Amino acid sequence: MNRVASLMQNAIEEGVFPGAVVWASKDGKSVFTEAYGVTDFFSQTPVAIDTIYDLASLTKPLVTTLIVLKLVQEKKLSLSDPVGKHLSFFVNTSKANITIEQLLRHQSGLPAWAPLWKSLQEKPGDKNKALLSSIYNLPHAINSEKMTIYSDIGFILLQKVVEEIGQKSLDRLAEEWIFTPLKTDLFFRPMDRKMPLYKIAATERCALRKDIIHGSVHDNNAWAMEGIAGHAGLFGNAKEVHVLLTALSDIFHASENKYGFDPSWIRYFFMRLGPSRPLGFDCPSENMPSCGKCFSPKTVGHLGFTGTSFWMDLEEKIIIILLSNRVHPDQHNDKIKAFRPILHDMLYAYVQNQSK
Repeated sequence: MNRVASLMQNAIEEGVFPGAVVWASKDGKSVFTEAYGVTDFFSQTPVAIDTIYDLASLTKPLVTTLIVLKLVQEKKLSLSDPVGKHLSFFVNTSKANITIEQLLRHQSGLPAWAPLWKSLQEKPGDKNKALLSSIYNLPHAINSEKMTIYSDIGFILLQKVVEEIGQKSLDRLAEEWIFTPLKTDLFFRPMDRKMPLYKIAATERCALRKDIIHGSVHDNNAWAMEGIAGHAGLFGNAKEVHVLLTALSDIFHASENKYGFDPSWIRYFFMRLGPSRPLGFDCPSENMPSCGKCFSPKTVGHLGFTGTSFWMDLEEKIIIILLSNRVHPDQHNDKIKAFRPILHDMLYAYVQNQSK
């Protein structure tokens, strides 16, 4: 498809990102899968269709949210449960009554971000206690539960809740409850697999770590949490992201339990209530949505800070995935904001035409 190739090449030349993988499908069948550019500016390794990317905040919907859903489905957790019920550290504090649902909808009042990594570096002993203490001491950003502040902190709290209930680390829960049953090869801590760096796209030149981040999670809080966090840390290639999203779409349209997930709960989590976000996922905004103008109102997706995204139209069964490392070598590059809608509109039209 020459138009997309031209658009991607122009994006690379204009510095939107060094390289990227685009994956689009209709009814579960891949229609467009292409790789462009290089994995980093120093090695000039060409991006391959199986290049591994730091998926950043795609961790929130594809790991943490699905683990919460599994626990809710099994009646081990309720969306109305307050944090203090499961994390004794927060009992009798201002954060004790924040509910699981508020965390998933980013309506907890918690700030968007905080340099938690500082306390984790300063207190090398009990990192879990240091982390919870840091969150405990954070001021509320807002007091109204009707307002939305997209919060990494909220998903770190969700991680701690599910780990407490599941009695395993987030990555173990993800492997057993999501990746294995849904047959997708997504993972945390790629260097544990002794994966060669040429297979992984590099990210930022980091002042804190005094090096180009390559094979390690980009987010500093997730890095200080040893690469496993509720808000970031997931790695994978476009094919494996597509496998997981296709499975979620299958469950959404199923009439009975599939892959161990109850379709009614998947549909509930994907549902948008008024102006709020779906539970743990995002949806197209009313003004200048990053997914462009073509996706139907029955669409869920998410963006990742490193330059990753997915959008899944549940009505048309169209999935579009964009994996890039737009933060290489500088995270302040935000040219992808204007680029994404153009790409999505072009790809959506192409997928629709191919299915006729």
